[in-house]
Amino acid sequence: MSATLADMETVKEYLRAGVPDAVDLLESAADGSEVGVQLRGYVTGAEGDSEASKKAVAKHLFERLRGTPNLVFAGSRQDVEWYADALRQVSEDAKVPVDFLPHHASLSREHRLDVERRLKSSRTATAICTSTLEPGIDIGAIDCVAQIGPPFSVSSLRQRLGRSGQREQPTVLRMYSIERATMPVLIPSTACTLAWCGRWPWWSCWETGGVSRRLHKLRVESPEVV
Repeated sequence: MSATLADMETVKEYLRAGVPDAVDLLESAADGSEVGVQLRGYVTGAEGDSEASKKAVAKHLFERLRGTPNLVFAGSRQDVEWYADALRQVSEDAKVPVDFLPHHASLSREHRLDVERRLKSSRTATAICTSTLEPGIDIGAIDCVAQIGPPFSVSSLRQRLGRSGQREQPTVLRMYSIERATMPVLIPSTACTLAWCGRWPWWSCWETGGVSRRLHKLRVESPEVV
């Protein structure tokens, strides 16, 4: 059973078609786990030049995630490669080991297995990935899940976030949104995050569904566009 299932009545019907009442539902009386959420917005120029903003995101990922096991969902394979290369350059400039590794379906099976092994064993690796690490692949406990741009759906975000917060540790989500200066900032990413919280508007997101959710920061940055 997935920990991210929401409609238990549908699950009961699936398990015992026609006689869902024959399924006993065991509900935990615990208060739920703690979830920390951070939303960060980055503004590009009017022409949509996102290079400076993407570099600012990579810098923040390096500062916050280096040396701990994490998953960074970057969207497309192209973006996975871009962020992995940017973080490699930042690591080499800082003269530290390169622990940010790409993971997507176009890479060889051997490479993907090596990244999964490093996530589980080294406890210092961060995978920059597409949805390839969303399913139930055994990679051990993850400190933080980062999402660059809005995910495909709220259920996808729930599935990804389930990777963090295991072994009685708090669940941590870092959401990064890059928008043009001429467009509303943070709307897709914020809407998806708040829908996951279960309520609207954002100031009602605490103590929702038995889970204590703390919105740590909502911040918009405007890096110089080059």
